[in-house]
Amino acid sequence: MTGPITSGVALLVEDDPPLAKAMQHRLEALGFDVVRARRYDEGVLHLESRRPRVIFVELGLPDGSGYTFCEHVRSAPERCHVAVVLVSETASPLEMAQDR
Repeated sequence: MTGPITSGVALLVEDDPPLAKAMQHRLEALGFDVVRARRYDEGVLHLESRRPRVIFVELGLPDGSGYTFCEHVRSAPERCHVAVVLVSETASPLEMAQDR
């Protein structure tokens, strides 16, 4: 059994600057090298070039969907081990389901 993932690259795809900054500080405190992207397309570029171990992606990006980003991550077999965390400011599970 392996321990928690607390090193390597963390990709943070979040368009809200205060939230992104807070998340970045916490991830850095856990030992991650954090790469931030504000947009879907920027996140894809970092995904391909930096090969993150964990990804935090906002569901509602200005130029795409967090769900679509997650599907892109999972489309490559070499990324099947990458942990993906979906981040949302949405208040209820019903609203989240309707966004999809």
